[in-house]
Amino acid sequence: MIEVMKKNAILAIILVVSLLACSDDEDPTAPPSGEIGKATLTLNDKPLDFTVSAGSDQCDSKNLEITLYRPGKKIRQGTSFFLGNIPAKEGKYTLRRSDTQDEVCTLETPFGTALTEDGITLMQWYEILEDKGPNELVITRYDSEAKRLEGSLQMTLAVADTLSPFSRVEHPDTLRITKGIFTATISPSDD
Repeated sequence: MIEVMKKNAILAIILVVSLLACSDDEDPTAPPSGEIGKATLTLNDKPLDFTVSAGSDQCDSKNLEITLYRPGKKIRQGTSFFLGNIPAKEGKYTLRRSDTQDEVCTLETPFGTALTEDGITLMQWYEILEDKGPNELVITRYDSEAKRLEGSLQMTLAVADTLSPFSRVEHPDTLRITKGIFTATISPSDD
């Protein structure tokens, strides 16, 4: 069910946000220390830096999930992208909407979503516009021994659901990544 996917994406994003907010002494926009990656995305025609986490997909541990997070002007504001069901190998993958099946874990193709937040309130949920492609992820390096992942992505998403109408921050109706390059250390699986 789509609610299961939203819950998994929200949990992954909360984890990244909590890593970014661990210490009051640290710069809230600086990436946390440890095993995490970075990305540069051209988002709605503006180049921006994101923090990246990657690990085993919650539905199929042979696949990968990738979360890209960028805090807003205040520490608990931000934008997050979540990619799931990604094959753990180099290749070019078309990203689909996550709501194409009743059960997210039955999706047989990679998918992508996004959300924006303001404080502790999730504001907008975004889904891929499949007719506005290309919506694709290219894995240029997958090294299971070194736990390294590198690649690029581009996709266009639109608001699918307004989770709370009480935001003091305006979020765009459409998120368009035209150029995205990322590198990440793959977190070990819980298996």
